[in-house]
Amino acid sequence: MKKFLKLFVVAIIVLSLSGCGITFLARKNVGDSKIFSKEDIEEAMDIVCEEIKKSEGYVLLELKYEEDFCKKQMKYYMEQYSADEAIVLRSKFFASKETEGALEKGEIAKWSWILVRNIGEEWELKDAGYP
Repeated sequence: MKKFLKLFVVAIIVLSLSGCGITFLARKNVGDSKIFSKEDIEEAMDIVCEEIKKSEGYVLLELKYEEDFCKKQMKYYMEQYSADEAIVLRSKFFASKETEGALEKGEIAKWSWILVRNIGEEWELKDAGYP
């Protein structure tokens, strides 16, 4: 736990100097899936991490795939975005400073990330938010 706290403090300092999001501290949980391969889930997670890196002031703490949670929403998002597949990932992240519109400094947020794709194509991030 002490090691994590030290890394977290270092990340906050680096983040405040760099102006971009930090993802290397995140605990990633691919979970078990009968729908997606481990690689499918990891590819979707990589896209979420890249998006967070673009966002000034965020530190990703956790990113996970939960099959039951995803299954409840898949059909809706596949229909909404006319896609063959949809995946919903859940995250927890920290705002190290005031962010544009979404979070206040020091706030820890839980968000869902919606990604879709057609067979043979890459995942595409469509929306985020909604715990």
